Amino acid sequence: FLKLEPQKDEMMLAIDNGSKINLSLNSLNINEIKCVNKNVNTDFINLQNQFKDQSLETRNQLVKKQLGKYPNSVYELYLKLEDKIFESRKINTETEAKKNAFHNTFFKSIDKNDKRLFMLPNLFGLLNSYINLKPIDNVNYKKEIEFLLKDINCSSKNYPVYVRWIAANLKLYEYLDLDASYNYLYDKFIEKNECKSFNDAEYGVFKNRYNKNVKLPFNAVIPDVPLLKEDLTENTLQKIYPNADFTFIALYSPSCTHCQENMPIVSEKMQELIKTHPNKKIQLVSILND
Repeated sequence: FLKLEPQKDEMMLAIDNGSKINLSLNSLNINEIKCVNKNVNTDFINLQNQFKDQSLETRNQLVKKQLGKYPNSVYELYLKLEDKIFESRKINTETEAKKNAFHNTFFKSIDKNDKRLFMLPNLFGLLNSYINLKPIDNVNYKKEIEFLLKDINCSSKNYPVYVRWIAANLKLYEYLDLDASYNYLYDKFIEKNECKSFNDAEYGVFKNRYNKNVKLPFNAVIPDVPLLKEDLTENTLQKIYPNADFTFIALYSPSCTHCQENMPIVSEKMQELIKTHPNKKIQLVSILND
């Protein structure tokens, strides 16, 4: 991607070694880019310029005109991804049988091990198109994780890019209760970190997220860790428990859609308990984990 700091939209480039480009600039924007000695780059730049303000159908027609013109080039790979993303949008209106057939042959023309994939700007769009061909649930998502990562060597540059995207995508769909899918990703493709694909800080983030997903066994004791109240003074559970006969603790995230949907239900149940046991003092303690 190339743009000046105040410029709103980036210009995408696929530049071969030895390419020469001319830029037309003003104080705020890159107005024009021309490649003077490489046809493949000239065509790619022209394609990006033609994409502006065009419908998806027109953009796909432009892509199809370029497909096959530069076999085995990065540009050809980019075009294949664009074409597949467009076809994914169209297939959503088809029958389940056609969608399943499309899903099963999705990577037939694209090698997910191709060493150039990690640097393409439309890779994430391709992965998103693939994942959304099936209903988003733990059964399907674990199968997709297995398919995407099982044959990729952890030393490949594609490997950490795929893992990071999957982890981020699972975060996006956390309201669908996909903890089991994330745990599968961590257990099988992150935990060993044999090729040091992730540095210590990133690995720590993955591990902390996994630990939060692990369910506590029944009758487990919550550690008496320091907690901060709204006024930023410190508190602990051992100080909170004596305030009531029974304490219900809710680990809550204000940004979690699932939490927002369920907390009114929890509050209602708490009120029922209080009415049912008028001689007992019952308290609800919310611990925010954002």
